[in-house]
Amino acid sequence: MLDFLGVDSDTFKEKACSDTEETLSAWVVSQCQNRSLGDKDAVNNKILKSEPDSPEKWETFHEIRKRFDPSRTDLTTWVDLIDLEEGRL
Repeated sequence: MLDFLGVDSDTFKEKACSDTEETLSAWVVSQCQNRSLGDKDAVNNKILKSEPDSPEKWETFHEIRKRFDPSRTDLTTWVDLIDLEEGRL
């Protein structure tokens, strides 16, 4: 995603930690204005399907999921976990 936005992790972290959600969203849109709809869809789908990619990350994922709802073993993506944490699932 950072490559797609054309920024490094420090820049993104600074924006994410200092801006409101609305301001961050507007900034992301501005960073993507020269991208095609197909490119945007591809990145969104990649994010939506992203799962932990190492045993250590799976362990972290399971620990977080267990804190919120250990019965939700059907949840396997980072987006699912965020939705669970924020009460949307």
